[in-house]
Amino acid sequence: MCGINGFVDKSISIEFGVECLKSMAQTTSHRGPDDMSLFHKHDCYLAHNRLSIIDLSNAGNQPMHLGNLSIVLMGKFIITKK
Repeated sequence: MCGINGFVDKSISIEFGVECLKSMAQTTSHRGPDDMSLFHKHDCYLAHNRLSIIDLSNAGNQPMHLGNLSIVLMGKFIITKK
């Protein structure tokens, strides 16, 4: 099972926020040893530890982005166009 971490905080510096996020992701690294990704924008911080089971490609790495939206999730996320 993957590890998902994140928080929103307007009161801290970006440097401190990134260090907190790294620490959180390292703490849950046993949950997903295949990839660790960090993302921050403005006051939002997201991290994902990936455990690759079904989809072994890099396309499953997270956080995933679509336009100005970013997400970390458990499971598979499929975007289809009409």
